[in-house]
Amino acid sequence: MKMRIGEAIIVFSLAGSMLAFSGDAVQGMGRSAEQPVPSPRSYLLGVRTSLDKVIREAPQPRPKSDLHVSIQAAGNEYEHFQIVLFASERDLENIGIQATPLICDDHGTVLDEETISFYRVGYVETKKPVYDVDYIGWYPDPLIPLERMNVRAGDIQPVWVTVHVPGGTPAGLYQGRIKIHPENEAAETIELSLNVWEFAIPEESSLQLVFSLYENCIQDYYQLDEIPSTLLRQYYSFLLAHRINPTNLYLRGKPQPRLEDFKFCASRGLNAMNIAYLYDWDHNDGDKSRFSEEFKRNMKVSLVETIDFLREQQWKGTAFVYGPDEPNRQQYNAVKEMFALVKSIAPDIRTMLTEAPVRDLHGYVDIWVPRIDDYDESECRQRQEMGEEIWWYVCAAPHHPYPNFFVDYPAIDHRILFWLAWKHDVSGFLYYSLNRWMANYPKNQSRWPEIPWNTHTWGSHNGDGQLIYPGPEGEPYSSVRFEVIRDGVEDFEYLNLLESLVKKLAESDMEKRESLLRPANRLLASISGETARSLTRYTKDKDQLFTARERIAEEILRLGRILKEN
Repeated sequence: MKMRIGEAIIVFSLAGSMLAFSGDAVQGMGRSAEQPVPSPRSYLLGVRTSLDKVIREAPQPRPKSDLHVSIQAAGNEYEHFQIVLFASERDLENIGIQATPLICDDHGTVLDEETISFYRVGYVETKKPVYDVDYIGWYPDPLIPLERMNVRAGDIQPVWVTVHVPGGTPAGLYQGRIKIHPENEAAETIELSLNVWEFAIPEESSLQLVFSLYENCIQDYYQLDEIPSTLLRQYYSFLLAHRINPTNLYLRGKPQPRLEDFKFCASRGLNAMNIAYLYDWDHNDGDKSRFSEEFKRNMKVSLVETIDFLREQQWKGTAFVYGPDEPNRQQYNAVKEMFALVKSIAPDIRTMLTEAPVRDLHGYVDIWVPRIDDYDESECRQRQEMGEEIWWYVCAAPHHPYPNFFVDYPAIDHRILFWLAWKHDVSGFLYYSLNRWMANYPKNQSRWPEIPWNTHTWGSHNGDGQLIYPGPEGEPYSSVRFEVIRDGVEDFEYLNLLESLVKKLAESDMEKRESLLRPANRLLASISGETARSLTRYTKDKDQLFTARERIAEEILRLGRILKEN
């Protein structure tokens, strides 16, 4: 039987610089040796984790023994590691990288080699930002689908490896190989072992993620009169595979995704959707204290049409009305008026505001979305007890010591946000733009990568509002940051799953349940107190994060067995 392959967790214990090819083998889940290959050939290999941003200005690697990568996975997950090539003496030409099938000897299941994907890690040159960083220069970020590539003598080139395990994949140890074959050199081989856990995370995300897709930026970047429906669905599918809802906070006119694409998106996990943006200032003489009567009439017609459609579809996700964006106190009366209008049309449509809970708006807002540095736990917990939701957002702020999604922030910052979201019972996450490409629109008919990428995508912030790149034929290219964000969302699912098992066992009448629960409760307490201690104090150690994730998986298995046997 052939099945698709997936999620892997991998950690390497490395010493020295950001690209030190040294370190002994580390045993256990999520661990593997990082060991370059000794040979008379003119290139060396190394392996790094998804949380390593491999800086090109690095020392020459030292030879070690053969590489063997050991990874673990649950169903419905994606995970990644990096193969790093160093052309030590001469150019490497027309390099091919292929995977063999992964085979489980215990039950004979074969996972197709085509489900392992390879991407060349591209580099963008950062500029001096308004926040403090340790390094300004070439950062790894764009992920470019790999067929063949060249590496010049003296260069270091990472290759991003993505593995997917679908739900229903039988548990067991799967083994295979990855072959690296330059046209002008002999091939090298990396042995790959995949241990599939006996559980899966949900196909549809438990966390609602709204990272705005700017369709106008796609249209303007590629100079299209309109976006072909096939291309738009390619973007929708790409985002939903990353557990991101393909909607937009700043709608002008029709909802996004478009109603004709709704079934397509709903079948792929759409769980939140903005159906209206409350913004009238451009057509109201700049008066931000009220909405015009014309705007209210048009909004009412649009809402009724969209809500009737969603009810016909019997969709179980969250439809919401958003805005105005980051309101000030002078706008509160206008917010109340519009939210009251929404509720008069459809009481079940949720109202969302990028604002920390404030007494003046109690009773009008269903979903409060404070920026993480405005998050007040006591006030937010009170609103959650009232049945309201708390989501979070980041944008061009805050800066360190808070985590964020900037190109030049450590990868662990992008991932830890979702551990912190679990800790604080946050049910959704906003990001104002996935593809803010305006600073990189074509010049003289030339586009990236023919011309350098401008990393100052919003003010003097590197990569702000830009998590994906425009591929040459219109398709979206992912990034190191975007893949690490998905890993964080999957971590959230692990934590959610363990927490639900703890609750189920605690509510049972099983004897000795308190002693059976003790290891899991200690683990969750240690994660809250160490790995994700606070929004400004969280682990910077990737090994600690991977170890915590390993222990979560083990506890999921242990509690699952206990509940199954009783």
